[in-house]
Amino acid sequence: MYTLGINAVYHDPAACLVQDGRVIAAAEEERFTHVKHGKRPIPFSTYELPFHAIDYCLREAGIALVDIDHLAYSYDPFLLLGRHRDETRITLPLKLALGRQVRKAITAGIL
Repeated sequence: MYTLGINAVYHDPAACLVQDGRVIAAAEEERFTHVKHGKRPIPFSTYELPFHAIDYCLREAGIALVDIDHLAYSYDPFLLLGRHRDETRITLPLKLALGRQVRKAITAGIL
């Protein structure tokens, strides 16, 4: 079972791929983009997902995004909603955001 972990909140976006409890690959986006902390320093911005780090983790494991069983994201947006938490629905457009592998999967009709 593969789990892809993504951090894109605050600073230092990164990705980590775990198979059956064992870390297969992990990387910070900064390693690929050479941008300090991986994105522009705009507080509470989550608009830059670690595209390169995700692709790196998938390549290291020799798998495609469609092989991922679970996706873990290191942020709970409901924390900011307070008392409106039960009235709100949040949708994360992963199909549009996760980079090259997802775009290929969409084009192929897999996602």
